Amino acid sequence: MESITEIENRCYHCNTQIRSEKEKIYAELKGKTELFCCFGCKSLATLLMENGLTRFYDLRGSGILEPASYVRPNPENLETDSTYQEYVIQKGNGICETLITIGKIHCSACVWLNERVVSE
Repeated sequence: MESITEIENRCYHCNTQIRSEKEKIYAELKGKTELFCCFGCKSLATLLMENGLTRFYDLRGSGILEPASYVRPNPENLETDSTYQEYVIQKGNGICETLITIGKIHCSACVWLNERVVSE
């Protein structure tokens, strides 16, 4: 079972444990000071609060949100016809779709927000 200190040292947004004082970021949300592990989580929490999307926290529960592992592609292989055929989806009327990777994401909460923002 976690100690009170361990529970108090968790990111408000992604629930990741924050191990050092210098990693802690604080922000006020709806009149209460909350703790964050990164500026991405702080920004996401603010965005969710301001837009009435706090259901995210109900769906998240008490689990820790961690991003999936990532294998970096070789950039030399990206500008080829075979890469285009593999990763670009023709949607019709001159519209194409592809999946993108955004680097240096700290937690899956950031992944979730980026998916929502990019899909707009």
